[in-house]
Amino acid sequence: MGFYYAFVVIVIILLVNGDMFSTCVLAQVTTHSGANIVDKRSSRVNKRSDGGSDTEERAGNIFSKVSNFFKNNNAIRWADAFKSDDFVKEKFKLTGLSGATLTRHKNYKHFVKFVEIKTSNQLNAWLKADKSTFAVWRELGLGSITTWDDLMNAAHTDAFKMYQRYADSFDNNALLDAAIKSKPIPVWSSDTSWTERIARMVSWKASSKGEIHIMLMLGFDKFSLDALEANQNAKTYLIYWLLKHDDSLNAAQPDAKDILKRLMELENLPLADLTKLRNTPSLNEARLETKFLLKKLFGLHRLSSAEIAKNDNIQTYEYLYGVLVMKPKQQKIDEQV
Repeated sequence: MGFYYAFVVIVIILLVNGDMFSTCVLAQVTTHSGANIVDKRSSRVNKRSDGGSDTEERAGNIFSKVSNFFKNNNAIRWADAFKSDDFVKEKFKLTGLSGATLTRHKNYKHFVKFVEIKTSNQLNAWLKADKSTFAVWRELGLGSITTWDDLMNAAHTDAFKMYQRYADSFDNNALLDAAIKSKPIPVWSSDTSWTERIARMVSWKASSKGEIHIMLMLGFDKFSLDALEANQNAKTYLIYWLLKHDDSLNAAQPDAKDILKRLMELENLPLADLTKLRNTPSLNEARLETKFLLKKLFGLHRLSSAEIAKNDNIQTYEYLYGVLVMKPKQQKIDEQV
């Protein structure tokens, strides 16, 4: 590493001396009339109103670029070594700064680079270790969150944002593994806390997760009818479904707190009221799409009505259909109408 730095310094010296050398060479060149080119050039360019010279300015720019190079390199090294934020702030002379004083400091951009790389390294380390989202939730110090107020207060913290990024990466990796390696998609375990479930739904909404993926994560194709009725995963799905189709939250980057507020409203509603919201006419097309995905999940989308009735999963399918799409009796009435 020392040799590399020495090499860079030598290059700088050569660049600066080369610039001076080129000026000296030009000083020997004259026009046919005998006038010195550089003399004319220096009166026009080299001598500025502030008393400095273009050569000095170029040299200053070179040294500035080299300084930035070393600072960037240090940011990468410290991120790879998982140095603390306080350590790096001290090195970049940012300790004690805040607000505009911090963000306007010339070294702030290097600190931001350090944080981004360190975060990416941590996410990759967790993914490589195949850590569950619940384990990461606890490791980030979010395990003590138990109320809506706690969630609201945590929504804009670095720890919550880090969890959101990991949850999204974890879900995306699970999809890739399922497609490439035929690995089953991890199903929510019984020890998944209520608060982490809510946080996961925030992540799903923010990243616009597909419905079939959520169905698999909630174990619709694995849990028995009794288990689904007990764990209320169908209600969880319906809440996410309503959240997904809430146009008021469909901004390019919806705010986590706004999503949480809407989630709190939906979470506190009984299933009957959620069903009324589901049956809103403007959501008819969305319900038809969910109906198709549900049939596809159970392998019923190409079967006749008689074959569906004899399928081993018919009871589970009908239960989920009733919660997510509409009650079978209501469907028959609608079809008759």
